[in-house]
Amino acid sequence: MMRTSKELILASKEFTKENRAKSWYETLLTITVLIAVLFVTYLDLPVLIKLPLSIVSALFIVRLFIVYHDYQHHTILQHSKLAEFIMKAVGIFVLAPQNIWKRSHDHHHHHNSKLTISAIGSYPTIS
Repeated sequence: MMRTSKELILASKEFTKENRAKSWYETLLTITVLIAVLFVTYLDLPVLIKLPLSIVSALFIVRLFIVYHDYQHHTILQHSKLAEFIMKAVGIFVLAPQNIWKRSHDHHHHHNSKLTISAIGSYPTIS
């Protein structure tokens, strides 16, 4: 049975408020594990050890970008100078500094799935 719009809003209401301690925990955990894994990949180890660790580090970079994305959407860690500093560094690390990310991502949100305009900030869709 499908829920009505009102039922969906009520069911998701518990997820609308940030748990700030959890946001900091997940952010710092992600950064710490990423730094540790990257450090180990730079050691003089056999390729059979470095390759899986490189894949793990890539997955943590994706996770870090997701945290950055949520921060940029003002859903976590807002009004924190420390978070602002960290996220500026993360933006540079993932090659998406805040001002460039904001412009391209806002364009993406305004134009995603429109089939008649350029593909900047959009993903191809089949209809």
